[in-house]
Amino acid sequence: LGKGAEKDGGRENPALLSDTLEAIIGAYFLDSGITPVRAFVKKLFRPVADDIIFPDSEDNSPQNDLVDTKGKFQQWALAKFRENPKYESNDGEGPDHAKIFTAEVRVRGKLYGVGKGNRKQEAEKSAAEKALKKVGLI
Repeated sequence: LGKGAEKDGGRENPALLSDTLEAIIGAYFLDSGITPVRAFVKKLFRPVADDIIFPDSEDNSPQNDLVDTKGKFQQWALAKFRENPKYESNDGEGPDHAKIFTAEVRVRGKLYGVGKGNRKQEAEKSAAEKALKKVGLI
């Protein structure tokens, strides 16, 4: 890392670490082909995937944070209706420096949740959380 990236905490930057891992896996693939890479990736990610799919507890471990509220609601909607939820957000209300966005989440036209936030993504996440409460998943 350069001095600036080092100073800015680059060794703990999730985006930088993710990009680095992606580059390593890509280089390994170019050098050795798909079969050894598949085994390598399975060894790395199988335990994490198993913890997401089959959690041992209801604690707030880092693995349980990997699927956010939007992802959980999407899983529910796909399992129940085989359809993705649809989010609609407004353009925000209030001054530019302090806009509040409102988002609605629907499945098959039925409203499941309404949320607010300082960004559209936050409003959508809040709407998904309310939808999960409505269907009894949280």
